[in-house]
Amino acid sequence: MEKQRAILLSACGKKTYKLMRNLSAPQKPMEKTYDDIVKLVTDHQHPKPSSIVQRCKFNSRLRQPNESVSQFVAELRQISEHCDYKATLDDMLRDRLVCGIKEDRIQRRLLAEPGLTFKKAMEVATAMEMAAKNAHDLQVQEPKQVHKVTIRNEECYRCGGSHNATDCKWKDAKCYVTRHVKGTKARIYVDKDATPKYFKARPVPYALKEKIEKELDRLEKGGNIEKVEFSEWAAPIVPIVKPDKSVRICGDYKVTINQVSKLDNYPIPKTDDLYATLSGGQAFSKLDLSQAYQQIVLDEESRKYVTINTHKGLYQYNRLPFGVSSAPEYFKEQWKICCKESRELL
Repeated sequence: MEKQRAILLSACGKKTYKLMRNLSAPQKPMEKTYDDIVKLVTDHQHPKPSSIVQRCKFNSRLRQPNESVSQFVAELRQISEHCDYKATLDDMLRDRLVCGIKEDRIQRRLLAEPGLTFKKAMEVATAMEMAAKNAHDLQVQEPKQVHKVTIRNEECYRCGGSHNATDCKWKDAKCYVTRHVKGTKARIYVDKDATPKYFKARPVPYALKEKIEKELDRLEKGGNIEKVEFSEWAAPIVPIVKPDKSVRICGDYKVTINQVSKLDNYPIPKTDDLYATLSGGQAFSKLDLSQAYQQIVLDEESRKYVTINTHKGLYQYNRLPFGVSSAPEYFKEQWKICCKESRELL
């Protein structure tokens, strides 16, 4: 033991040795045995819990949902370690088991048992718990009746197939074909005395050049624009990068046609009016039209006013382009006419 004490005192470090010296005062650590030193430090670092607090925890412990009887008793034993019940421990465990079991059927049986000991209470509670579990397992294993279910095929409103619309493989499909609204043409009204405005093409960032050319080719192929050799009106373009990294081409018409023209004017409803329309609604849908404005054909006489000047030359729009000041109002009105049967359309 003296050798162990010597090794401990020499290897413990300055801070720990100071703690041992303070705990041993008025004696010195060398005057105490190895076991005494270990006990002093252990009691200091891990003081014994208050028996009053532990008894309070013990007496308030209840069996938790889905906690077995054996788990409940194990927890009680752990808490009682510092309760200092001594000879009365078994009686206290018995009382806490009966009072904290929180199951009326088992509790009644335990209270009806004469001369109940902790061991007997444990046996009865465990047996009743196991019997209830076994009875439940037997009931689950009994075969249940299976009734024939006839599935009524419904026509999918998306594709017309005989399946539920939520299972349709086309439910997330997008139509990228830009068609035009029939029976109407947008017209831009320009004063006869208005002076034509022609702007040169602006420099194109190299990072966007290929995307802009690809978009111009797509618009030309779809009939949205056509190449022209000459125009008195020409606006530079403003390329807008969309979230999918593609480019939308808008004419900068604020420097040309927007200053001297007007489109058919249709007022956009106020926000309060829209909220009033939504009042009482239970189901809502959102429709996103591909190249929305360009689904409306532009009057032949108006096309020269919306010519754009690009690094590839002049292009004239055949459809209503983005950037014209009154395009949102006109598009809103035409969309309302197309869906006139739906009174709840915003």
